[in-house]
Amino acid sequence: MELQKIYDLLTDNEIISIDTKDNSWEVRLEAVRKIDASTPEGQESLIRIAIKDASWEVRLRAVGKIDASTPAGQKTIIRIAKKDSNEDVRKLAVGKVNAETKKGQKTIIRIAKKDSSWQVRKLAVEKINAKTKKGQESLRSIAIKEDSWRVRKLAVEKINANTPEGQETIIRLAKKDLDVAVRKLAIENRNAKTKKGQKTIVRLAAKDVSWRVSQEAVEKIYASTPEGQKSLIRIAINSKHEITSLEAVGKIDASTPKGQKSLVRLAINSKYEGTSFRAVEKIDASTPEGQESLVRIAINSKYENTRIGAVGKIDASTPEGQERLIRIATKNDSWRVRQKVVRKIDASTPEGQERLIRIVINDSDENVIKTAAGKVDASTPEGQESLRKQLLTSTGNVNIPLLINLSPVLEEKFVREVLSKRPNINRTIGSGEWTELKK
Repeated sequence: MELQKIYDLLTDNEIISIDTKDNSWEVRLEAVRKIDASTPEGQESLIRIAIKDASWEVRLRAVGKIDASTPAGQKTIIRIAKKDSNEDVRKLAVGKVNAETKKGQKTIIRIAKKDSSWQVRKLAVEKINAKTKKGQESLRSIAIKEDSWRVRKLAVEKINANTPEGQETIIRLAKKDLDVAVRKLAIENRNAKTKKGQKTIVRLAAKDVSWRVSQEAVEKIYASTPEGQKSLIRIAINSKHEITSLEAVGKIDASTPKGQKSLVRLAINSKYEGTSFRAVEKIDASTPEGQESLVRIAINSKYENTRIGAVGKIDASTPEGQERLIRIATKNDSWRVRQKVVRKIDASTPEGQERLIRIVINDSDENVIKTAAGKVDASTPEGQESLRKQLLTSTGNVNIPLLINLSPVLEEKFVREVLSKRPNINRTIGSGEWTELKK
């Protein structure tokens, strides 16, 4: 008799029973799909298939249809979650374990500690009841012993950090865990309100190899205490990470003499340009001491942008401020810094004009000369005569670019006079301009 005729004589359940024993896993998978899971017979078949079928795809389909709310279904789910050879089947089974029961929790904890797949272990950790003593003990053990940082991280998230045991575990992980994400999370959960907590936080901020961890630690340092300020200053100076140093500078108390002194030190000697510049921003420019500190920074800092920032905070509205600017200009090897100084010189006073003329004659950079020349008041005979006299008598390096920059300011006859009377003019510079001026 043909196979189709035989099938025509069978009921649907009889056909499914035959198909679930077929050698082809695809046929068995389709048969499982057709099993009516709402009947006791259907559930019995699904349980048998989920345990015994050779194909993990078929077992996975069967596990998905098992009613886990019945004793028989839950017993099967627990067995499969513990023992099935396939990771995906175990994951699905773990998801269906009733973690509200004592047996369910025991199963979940065992799987979280012993399953060969980190994904299955992570899913089990998610279902551990963190409100129980046993749950917390298990989470602490997993956080320390687990190989996968993802599983450890999840365990740390669920540890109760408000207990002595929880804090002890958190401290250990913050110090020693090999993964950045776990150490960072441990710091977030660390109780920073205690003396021991602050000690741990400071240690991590200063020494952790990851900037993420050290930055997180700096954020938790209490900046309102003398000990906290001392730690922040030390970290800002010595940190291995620029972003951590920058974070620490931001928390230094700039309202105290010690804080100001530390900021000056950082602005001049910091290993990091960002830290140096941030320190300048926090210098108190409202006091004479602050103004003098800015002069020191503008002259001595390793970083040009920091020096420019310091010049920007100099109070140029007073005679003392003007003198400070000149001190900076005469001791600076950066033309950008000198140009910033020139822009702040008060050109409305005789003293200011004298300073500008002196810079025009003696500076070595064309940009600085041009900026200073633009501020010289050449609208009066006195201004013209001052420039002429300075150009003719200065021992500085009067050259063609300087004269070209001054040509809009000086009368032509003075330019030609300087050309004829200064034999030290560098004729190799700007020969085109030289020819133009000789006409």
